[in-house]
Amino acid sequence: MSNPWTRATPAVWPYGANGGSGDNFSSLPNGQAKCVGVVQPGTLSLPFGDLIIPPWKITFASAPTTGNTFSRYLLFSEDNTTPVWPGGISPTSSSDQSALLTALLAYDAPFASVALLDQLTLSASVTTYYTRWHGLKGIFSDGNIPTFTTILCYNQSGVALATYSSGNQVTTYATETYT
Repeated sequence: MSNPWTRATPAVWPYGANGGSGDNFSSLPNGQAKCVGVVQPGTLSLPFGDLIIPPWKITFASAPTTGNTFSRYLLFSEDNTTPVWPGGISPTSSSDQSALLTALLAYDAPFASVALLDQLTLSASVTTYYTRWHGLKGIFSDGNIPTFTTILCYNQSGVALATYSSGNQVTTYATETYT
């Protein structure tokens, strides 16, 4: 009997570092928040078994301010339309989404604890950071994986992220499906 789980080769988020649809990640200015695009199953009738978010490599253009942060928020939708994404945030817009995130956190304060994937606390002596590995199946213990997923990156470091090169920005994911 063959293994019914299939893990796809890691891919770059559509608007991640050097993404196929654009790049909302590299050179992200200080004080701005942008999404890295939408990941979704090939067909709605064959949903994800899991969405794996391996460690990302994040490089700043210069030394960030000690104590400042870089945050990643997970956002989900079941129909992939705007404004049905939380707070009206657009997962594919190249515009700054920080005002929408701030408003969302103001009227739904618990959202931050639910949606915050991770937050790096930065040091002026370090310009390159690595995030933790995450799998949505572990986050959603009931086994339900959202149909449409994006990550909102909020740069509050004091400096911009570095421009893209294959060695300084890595924003990948991998999907698992059950066949």
